[in-house]
Amino acid sequence: MDHNIILLFGGDSDERLVSVASAQAMAQAIGCGKLWFWHKDGPIFDIDYNDLIAHEEPFTSEFIPKTNRQIFANISQAISSKLSDNHVFLLGVHGGSGENGELQQTLEEAKRPFSGSNAKASRIAFNKVATKECLLGYQIKMAPHVVLETTSQQRLQKTITEFCQSHGDCIIKPVCGGSSLGCFFVRGLLEINAIAAQLAELKPQPFLLERVINGREITVGVFEDDNGPRGLPCTEIVVDSNREFDYQGKYLGMGTKEITPARISENLAREAQRLAVTAHAALALDGYSRADLILADDGFYFLETNTLPGLTKTSLVPQQLAADGISMREFLEGQIKIALDKVVTAERSNQ
Repeated sequence: MDHNIILLFGGDSDERLVSVASAQAMAQAIGCGKLWFWHKDGPIFDIDYNDLIAHEEPFTSEFIPKTNRQIFANISQAISSKLSDNHVFLLGVHGGSGENGELQQTLEEAKRPFSGSNAKASRIAFNKVATKECLLGYQIKMAPHVVLETTSQQRLQKTITEFCQSHGDCIIKPVCGGSSLGCFFVRGLLEINAIAAQLAELKPQPFLLERVINGREITVGVFEDDNGPRGLPCTEIVVDSNREFDYQGKYLGMGTKEITPARISENLAREAQRLAVTAHAALALDGYSRADLILADDGFYFLETNTLPGLTKTSLVPQQLAADGISMREFLEGQIKIALDKVVTAERSNQ
C-alpha cells in the first residue's frame, strides 16, 4: 500500500484477548508495516508478524511478546512519537479506554489519522444510557430501563425487585462494556438477593437494568464507502435453550449458532438495516459499526451499537462483509481511506 500503517491492538480492557484475534485477522488481510501491542499494564511493544500469527487460542490465553521490544512506556508516548509520524492508526482494540473515546482523544490531539469514530461519538456510543438518550426522537423502539449504582446491596435489591415486579424478566449489564462480559440475567425474584450481593462486591460503577425483550437476536453491521453508510446482511444468533449469548458462546461457539444472512424476510432485513444505519448516523459514527437488535412480536428493539466491533475470522462483521462480497482487505483499505480523508477535512475546516 502507498501509506504507512500502525495496527494497534491489545489494551487494558477485558476484551483485550478478542483484540489479539482481531489483529491476527487484520494483519493477515492487510500486511501491516508496524504491529504495536498495547500491554494491559501500559507499555507498547513492537511485535513481529510471525509472533502475532503464531499465538494460539487468543480468546482464552494472554498474548505475551516473545522478545522484549518495548518501545514506549505508555500509549500517549507512542502516539506522539516521531515513529508514528506520517502513519495511520488501524485500530484493532476493543472496549475500555481503546473504545470509550480516551484513545481517540489522544489520537486527535496528536493529529494522527485513525480508523473508527471520533472521540465524542465514541464516548456516547460506549455508554448505553447516553446512546439511548441520543436516539430518543427517532423511530427506534428501546426497552425500559433504570440505572443501578453498585454502592449499596440493600438499595440494589429494592430497585431490582421493584423493576422486575413491573417489567418481568430483566438483564443487568455494565453501562460501559461489551463482549457479553459482566451481564446478569434475572429470571425470577428468588435470584435478586444473590445478584445484588455480587454487584455490591464490584468496584463502584453504573449498571443498566433493562427489561428482557423476548424474540430473535439480530445483529447488523454498517459499512461506509464513497456512497455513505449502508447496512450489511443481517446475522441471526440462535442460542441453545440452556444458555445465554455470553463470551463463550460468542467467541468459542459454545451453545450458539450464527446464521448469515439471517433467515428473515427481505422487508424485515431492510428494516433492521435502516435501524442500524439510523443509529450510526444519529450517533455521528464513522467508518463502520454494528447494531444489536431483538426482533419481537411487535417489531425490532434496539439494544446497543458497537463502534469497534470484533474483526476476528469468526466475528459477525467479517461474516456479513463476506456475505456482501467484500473482502477483509477491501474493507480495511476503505477504513484507512476514511481515516485519512477525515484528517484532510479537519485541516481544511481549521484554515
